[in-house]
Amino acid sequence: MKKLVAVFAVLAVLSCGGTLLADAVTLELVSISPGIGNVGVMNLSINGQPTIPGYCVDPGTVNIGTINTDYYLIPIPTTGDQAAGYLTAVAIFQTYGTPATNQEAADVQNAIWAGMGMTYADSVAVQAILDSVSGVNPDTDGYMLAVSPNIDQFFNVTHQDFIIRTPEPASLLLLGLGLFGVGLVRRKS
Repeated sequence: MKKLVAVFAVLAVLSCGGTLLADAVTLELVSISPGIGNVGVMNLSINGQPTIPGYCVDPGTVNIGTINTDYYLIPIPTTGDQAAGYLTAVAIFQTYGTPATNQEAADVQNAIWAGMGMTYADSVAVQAILDSVSGVNPDTDGYMLAVSPNIDQFFNVTHQDFIIRTPEPASLLLLGLGLFGVGLVRRKS
């Protein structure tokens, strides 16, 4: 019985993570660097936390310094009209990470746009990036979409959407809370 209670405690704590992701978050585009103009690594702050890198995956717009309160963090879609584009974006993000130079960052962003079926600056470098991830089936763990204005229809609407790396502290916090819950139940028994 005690083990069963411990299992339920861990599941309850871990399930909180899923419900937290369903709530709207505040997103701010802090800067674009490295990059060229508005093309490159998007440094995003979510709920006022330190910035994390991302790339835009949508033809919408958002201005640097603008704070939007209606974003949602959702898993990478693996089905639907844009699924192939999102999976290509994850593969590019995994392969090229955060580039060191402005031109590399611009090429990565343009390759992601091309993979999403959007207009992009064609170049030999962009085509090489696309060729390098062709046929790759990426692991989507550790990547999410920051989307707005709602989670039912978010591609090609007025707001910009981003692919981001999941901030690791949040995952570690959930794991720590789960272990803490197990420890409390064990100590109580």
